[in-house]
Amino acid sequence: MANKKQETSTKNETNTSTKNTTQKKKAVAKKTEVKANTKKVESKKTIKESVPQKQEEQKQVSKKQTEVKVKTEKKEPTQKEIASKVASEPPVSSDELMRLTKIVLIVIVIVVLFYGITVLMTKYKKEKTENEVPNTTPAVIQYDEIMLGTLFRQPRDEYYVLIQKEEDPYNSLFESYITTYSSKAEALKVYTANLDSIFNSYYIGEKSNLKTDNISEFKVSDISLVKVKEKSVVESYEGMEEIEKALKELIK
Repeated sequence: MANKKQETSTKNETNTSTKNTTQKKKAVAKKTEVKANTKKVESKKTIKESVPQKQEEQKQVSKKQTEVKVKTEKKEPTQKEIASKVASEPPVSSDELMRLTKIVLIVIVIVVLFYGITVLMTKYKKEKTENEVPNTTPAVIQYDEIMLGTLFRQPRDEYYVLIQKEEDPYNSLFESYITTYSSKAEALKVYTANLDSIFNSYYIGEKSNLKTDNISEFKVSDISLVKVKEKSVVESYEGMEEIEKALKELIK
């Protein structure tokens, strides 16, 4: 009986030990399964995250390839390609050539017309300005120089003759008086004669003889102003002072 109890006890212990071992194995197996599932989930998550990244990388690579292709296509053509292209183009027809010629002619005509109008307008404005703005430049009196041999043969019945020397410092003063006098409405014509001229040397003498109607008797020794009326000297002024005094009287 004691042996049976001992055997039964031993069996019970064995069964209990076996049961505990089995439970431990199940627990270990369950932990292993949980770890495996966790790794699978993490692996799937990693895969999901890596897919968009790979797609983005593929897009970048594709974009670069496209840019390279476009750059390659934009390369300048070689001379052979240009020549080939020119040769392959159809020749310009006569209608197109005529049309091009007409266009060029029309453009030329327009340019010429525009230039002509511009020139005419400029000329018109210039003439209008000249007509509107009064000329303030003082009139320059031109004096007729005569030879003393023709003193009585001028086409007027009454006139003055200023007999002067070429380098006389008073010439400009006399000319200013004569200019003022000549601007008067009733002014007589004023001629000049040059004592330094070789053609007047015959009429130069040591003593003057101005008041005469005979040219062969006419003599002058210094600068003088004479008034001729009806082919005779009716007034005479000799020397700088007398001439200046006479001219001042004329411009009053």
